[in-house]
Amino acid sequence: MKRRVTTCLLAACLAGAFAAQTAATPKCPGDCNDDGMVGFADLVTVLRDWDRTDPCVSDIDGSGRVDFTDFTILLSKWGPCP
Repeated sequence: MKRRVTTCLLAACLAGAFAAQTAATPKCPGDCNDDGMVGFADLVTVLRDWDRTDPCVSDIDGSGRVDFTDFTILLSKWGPCP
Protein backbone atom coordinates (compact mmCIF):
# COMPACT_ATOMS: atom_id res chain seq x y z
CA MET A 1 0.00 0.00 0.00
CA LYS A 2 2.85 2.39 0.86
CA ARG A 3 4.41 1.89 -2.57
CA ARG A 4 1.11 2.65 -4.30
CA VAL A 5 0.69 5.90 -2.35
CA THR A 6 4.28 6.91 -3.16
CA THR A 7 3.71 6.19 -6.85
CA CYS A 8 0.51 8.27 -6.85
CA LEU A 9 2.25 11.16 -5.11
CA LEU A 10 5.13 11.03 -7.58
CA ALA A 11 2.72 11.01 -10.51
CA ALA A 12 0.84 14.00 -9.05
CA CYS A 13 4.09 15.92 -8.55
CA LEU A 14 5.22 15.20 -12.10
CA ALA A 15 1.85 16.22 -13.51
CA GLY A 16 1.96 19.46 -11.49
CA ALA A 17 5.52 20.22 -12.63
CA PHE A 18 4.55 19.61 -16.26
CA ALA A 19 1.50 21.86 -15.93
CA ALA A 20 3.60 24.64 -14.35
CA GLN A 21 6.23 24.37 -17.09
CA THR A 22 3.60 24.40 -19.81
CA ALA A 23 1.89 27.41 -18.24
CA ALA A 24 5.17 29.30 -18.01
CA THR A 25 6.11 28.82 -21.66
CA PRO A 26 3.39 29.84 -24.10
CA LYS A 27 3.69 28.64 -27.71
CA CYS A 28 3.91 32.22 -28.96
CA PRO A 29 6.15 34.54 -26.87
CA GLY A 30 4.04 37.35 -25.47
CA ASP A 31 0.74 35.48 -25.89
CA CYS A 32 0.09 35.13 -22.16
CA ASN A 33 -3.51 33.97 -22.51
CA ASP A 34 -2.76 31.58 -25.40
CA ASP A 35 -5.43 32.97 -27.72
CA GLY A 36 -3.18 33.02 -30.79
CA MET A 37 -2.57 36.76 -30.67
CA VAL A 38 -0.41 39.15 -28.67
CA GLY A 39 -2.72 41.97 -27.72
CA PHE A 40 -4.29 44.10 -25.04
CA ALA A 41 -5.24 41.21 -22.75
CA ASP A 42 -1.61 40.05 -22.74
CA LEU A 43 -0.42 43.58 -21.98
CA VAL A 44 -2.80 43.74 -19.02
CA THR A 45 -1.46 40.38 -17.79
CA VAL A 46 2.15 41.57 -17.93
CA LEU A 47 1.30 44.81 -16.14
CA ARG A 48 -0.70 42.92 -13.50
CA ASP A 49 2.24 40.59 -12.86
CA TRP A 50 4.87 43.37 -12.90
CA ASP A 51 7.82 42.58 -10.60
CA ARG A 52 6.48 39.09 -9.88
CA THR A 53 9.28 36.59 -9.20
CA ASP A 54 7.49 33.24 -9.14
CA PRO A 55 7.11 31.26 -12.41
CA CYS A 56 4.32 32.68 -14.55
CA VAL A 57 3.43 33.20 -18.22
CA SER A 58 4.16 36.93 -17.96
CA ASP A 59 7.88 36.21 -17.50
CA ILE A 60 8.31 36.01 -21.26
CA ASP A 61 12.12 35.97 -21.27
CA GLY A 62 12.36 33.41 -18.44
CA SER A 63 14.55 35.65 -16.27
CA GLY A 64 12.61 34.91 -13.10
CA ARG A 65 11.07 38.39 -12.88
CA VAL A 66 8.38 40.18 -14.88
CA ASP A 67 10.04 43.43 -15.93
CA PHE A 68 10.73 45.90 -18.74
CA THR A 69 12.37 43.25 -20.93
CA ASP A 70 9.17 41.17 -20.89
CA PHE A 71 7.18 44.32 -21.71
CA THR A 72 9.38 45.13 -24.72
CA ILE A 73 9.24 41.52 -25.99
CA LEU A 74 5.45 41.66 -25.76
CA LEU A 75 5.35 44.90 -27.76
CA SER A 76 7.72 43.52 -30.40
CA LYS A 77 5.45 40.47 -30.90
CA TRP A 78 2.20 42.50 -31.03
CA GLY A 79 -0.39 41.06 -33.40
CA PRO A 80 -1.28 37.55 -34.62
CA CYS A 81 1.07 34.71 -33.71
CA PRO A 82 2.89 33.08 -36.62
